[in-house]
Amino acid sequence: MADISSFTGYPTEVIVRNCQNLIPGIERCDGVFYNPAQQKLQLFIARKGEEGIIAEVADLEPSEQIISLRKSKQGTNWLSKDEIPYLAFNQKKSGSTGIESEFEKVVLLLKFQNNSDQMMDLIFLYDLTNLSLFGLSTHDKLSASHKDITAKLIFNSFKMLIFNYKQVTDARSFLRETLYENNRKIGELRSLLIEDQMANQERIIEYCRFQLEKANTIYNKRFYFADCALQQIRHYKGKLQLLEEVISKAVIMAKEMDVLGTDIKIIESYLNFSIILPELHQSVLDTEAEFVTEIAYLDSLETAAIKTLQNGKSLTGNNLVNHYHKKISFPAISGFINKHNGNVISLLKKYPNRWPTLRRDFMPIKKFLERVRPSDPQEVTTDEPFHKTG
Repeated sequence: MADISSFTGYPTEVIVRNCQNLIPGIERCDGVFYNPAQQKLQLFIARKGEEGIIAEVADLEPSEQIISLRKSKQGTNWLSKDEIPYLAFNQKKSGSTGIESEFEKVVLLLKFQNNSDQMMDLIFLYDLTNLSLFGLSTHDKLSASHKDITAKLIFNSFKMLIFNYKQVTDARSFLRETLYENNRKIGELRSLLIEDQMANQERIIEYCRFQLEKANTIYNKRFYFADCALQQIRHYKGKLQLLEEVISKAVIMAKEMDVLGTDIKIIESYLNFSIILPELHQSVLDTEAEFVTEIAYLDSLETAAIKTLQNGKSLTGNNLVNHYHKKISFPAISGFINKHNGNVISLLKKYPNRWPTLRRDFMPIKKFLERVRPSDPQEVTTDEPFHKTG
């Protein structure tokens, strides 16, 4: 059987191209078929040459004889060469006997339906009556009964080739569609991944700016990131506790480098991401990864609480929201705390030294302190990242 790589083109082209594989020694095979891509009838010829098979393709005018042959559904027929409509010497011989005519029928015509125009494609096999083609050491001609058997065998072989062709082309079509769909999905996933990465980068930037807001409040200065520093932070992939430590040290360095300034720039060289936290902080890292939303919210409330008190206001809900870093209502704050009360209580227990202003003066947090039993074992704690120096 032909190699899969030879299953290119239309079915009749495939048969003509592989004819030498199926019937070794055959001199010539022609195919007349309708080409749906070009919407015209074509003739494909494969013949023996000195250096191998010579293939030729040409357009063919649909003569009445060709149309008549293509309309007939008969699968096989034996023809003489002068009955082939497109050959130059196509002329009927006069005065020939029936026996002579039978001996001259050396071309086997096979027909297979073309699904594009619902007519028959034509395949012509030349000089098949020589028994030596079938491995017999004789040059005797095939009898009529032998011709029938030969025609059926070749027809069924070609029919199987067309079936295999359809299986291969269907598989190729399915594979092509699958690859196209997979490429489309990969493109969508890549776009989503880029969007997620950008959103995550912006969240990291927002978190770092929030850390600077805390430093602004503590040191009464305005700290801000240079573009080069933001670019470095944007690609940070570590844990928040380490990032908080990096920003804390960067603030201290920037403040010492610019003692007199009120607007202090944090540049790239101030950010040291090679900081190694002590092993005892591992539980802190794990907790911050688990409760990152609640920790960020409590940090924001703590900063707002400090600003409220520094402005001489009591720490009521209305006063606190006026100093929050973005527009928010007190019912929204209260709702968040109540919704996350279990995690808030756990964090208050785990870090008794964090959020001291909220613990002391903010009623929605103070009410949770009653649930934190003094007998509960204290776990590893951390100090605030920024410390006001006297």
